[in-house]
Amino acid sequence: MTRFFLFLLSVFMFVECKKQPTSEEKIKEPIYSLQEAFNFQYEAMEYFNKDARRSATMFLKAAEAYKQNGMKKDVGICLSNAAHLYEEQFANIDSALLLAQQGLEYSIAANDTLNKGHGYRYTGFLIGISSNNIDEAISRIEKSKEFYSLRSFDDAIAVSDYDLARVYYKQKQYDLS
Repeated sequence: MTRFFLFLLSVFMFVECKKQPTSEEKIKEPIYSLQEAFNFQYEAMEYFNKDARRSATMFLKAAEAYKQNGMKKDVGICLSNAAHLYEEQFANIDSALLLAQQGLEYSIAANDTLNKGHGYRYTGFLIGISSNNIDEAISRIEKSKEFYSLRSFDDAIAVSDYDLARVYYKQKQYDLS
């Protein structure tokens, strides 16, 4: 009986010790497919004006799915959209700034000219309304204009100027002469 028990134990150990994928191998395999990423982003857009919390959750889920599939540009877009919800709907400037900064980093990594412009403008605006670091805020907003100019996106340059005005107003710097 003891030999039988030892035999079963050794078979159990053999089965358990079979090569399991390492954690690094598991990370390489996407949890979400690209189609799921598209679906998450679609759902996020569907709920954008109806259910801000659900929309933000789906943008973050889409960002993760795009990240797993190596789509940096789309990660940046989804994080930026989530940031807008955190600022506008939840009045959570700190989280909005964190998400916007992460979105900007992905836009830079993807060399996405338009979204780099948006990222610099929006992070500058958020810094300007949430802190006294007006120099950093202005620098980022001004930098956004360079990227918008590359795309001849004059309307976006006007939005940058508007955001500059809002930062100056928030910082009570009315006289710029």
